[in-house]
Amino acid sequence: MIQILIQKLLSILFPNKCIGCFSYTNNNKLLCNNCFNQIIIHKHFKCTKCHNKIDLNQNIKCCNQNNLYINSILYCMDYKNELVKELIHKFKYQGLKSTQLIFENILSQSLANHKEYFKNQNYIIIPVPLHKLKERTRGFNQSVIISNIISKILNIRSHNNIIIRFRNNPPQANQEDILKRQQNAQNIFKINENLKEMIKNKNIILVDDVFTTGSTLNECAKILKQNNANIIIGICLAR
Repeated sequence: MIQILIQKLLSILFPNKCIGCFSYTNNNKLLCNNCFNQIIIHKHFKCTKCHNKIDLNQNIKCCNQNNLYINSILYCMDYKNELVKELIHKFKYQGLKSTQLIFENILSQSLANHKEYFKNQNYIIIPVPLHKLKERTRGFNQSVIISNIISKILNIRSHNNIIIRFRNNPPQANQEDILKRQQNAQNIFKINENLKEMIKNKNIILVDDVFTTGSTLNECAKILKQNNANIIIGICLAR
């Protein structure tokens, strides 16, 4: 009771402002309704090669993808949108709970038309892991939080320890081009031998926060394919 009163008092003394237009907002919201409505929410899975829309009920992939191990990808927002970029930055580096509520709303809208497909398709959810040192420094893995939200929306179990990140590579954002991103993501993951049977013949939803070149997701998918996973698709907050 006291904590609630303190929070109400703080909200009166230090009211939140929208990160988009800087107007005052209610209930600790980071975005006012007007700014939230400026975010385009994507609702279609796409080919990881040509980015054409894919209907999961008809086909999982459309191109000859060669070394691409992810069959299709859903990214919910455009990372070029400065509001989206600011939200994800606050989520990853400040750990703000209020961003999670926004992402839950966005993911619910993105996945609304796909619930029926996932109902009986033998999927499990796996978040892209952080190296244990990076996770200890940050205090959480943002992909695990996103996975838990997706798990609740789709009613599919999320498993956090099937893939292990054993090499603490530099952040992908620091790499200048596609080739360097691909090289930076190589040989940094391995399968958890104690849990490898859990992915045998399973369909996988791989989850990450931002899809840029897809190098990190593809490297995770390669490890899963090498250990007898079946269909692998990706879900990310933004691209």
